[in-house]
Amino acid sequence: MGFFLAIAFLLLLTGALLVIVVLRIIRFAEGKLLLLMRAVLSLPRVRRLVASHPEAVAFLRFHFSPSESLGLRLTLGFLASLVLALIFAEIAEEIHDMGLILVDTAALSLISRLRTPLMTELFMAITFLGGWYFVGLCSLLIVLVFLIARKPVLLICYVAVTSGGGIFNLVLKAAYMRSRPPYGQFIAEAAGWSFPSGHAMTAVTFYGVLVYLLFVLVESPWTRAGGFALAIVLVFLIGFSRIYLGVHYPTDIIAGYIAGLLWLTVSITAVEPLRRRRGCGRHRSLPKSHPGG
Repeated sequence: MGFFLAIAFLLLLTGALLVIVVLRIIRFAEGKLLLLMRAVLSLPRVRRLVASHPEAVAFLRFHFSPSESLGLRLTLGFLASLVLALIFAEIAEEIHDMGLILVDTAALSLISRLRTPLMTELFMAITFLGGWYFVGLCSLLIVLVFLIARKPVLLICYVAVTSGGGIFNLVLKAAYMRSRPPYGQFIAEAAGWSFPSGHAMTAVTFYGVLVYLLFVLVESPWTRAGGFALAIVLVFLIGFSRIYLGVHYPTDIIAGYIAGLLWLTVSITAVEPLRRRRGCGRHRSLPKSHPGG
């Protein structure tokens, strides 16, 4: 048990430091990039080129300018979704391959040797954090908070990610119909098809949308980094718990992570422009002439 606690602590610490470093690099690079772009655009030849091709410039500005809340995010979101979809399709194509099944079974058997009564109780508790009972209860509270706070756009985003992700998982399970590991491996109750893992998808979509809301509503980089790191640790442990309990193959978990990221990316890409137009989040400012509006 001490080994897994150490791994969890290292993941938490690494994730927090990684987020802080990445945020600082992004801010530094963004400033330098803007200065470089201004310098390039001020060149006489570039100015003549821009003046002679207004339609192309307008297209590039809409899709790649940091000031365009719609174009840039739709472009990046589409590209990320496309990459994730291709990776998922590649894994899904191989799930019935005998070689992959042997690797999955060997990994499952190896992890099963780590079982102890105490660790089993621990991972039973962890897997609960990715189940529909826990997520459903939390979702009711979150929806109630958004209704009271009158945050319709954030409410739409949360419901789209969590509820839509659940439906997406059911559709994928029905499409691929992969059986679960042999019942002799089970030490927890599980029903339905195995691929992709519902717990892994739920963990990514639920804790992922919570991190998104944290980034939207909270300014502090330390709070953001801590929330992001904690989400990474929880998602990893929930996925691992399903393998440890013998109810999923490793590829079920990996595919669940990817499918969850895919749905999370699509949902946030669709909602983010609306959120920015409505002014939801920490950047919202009220007109000075109507302070009570």
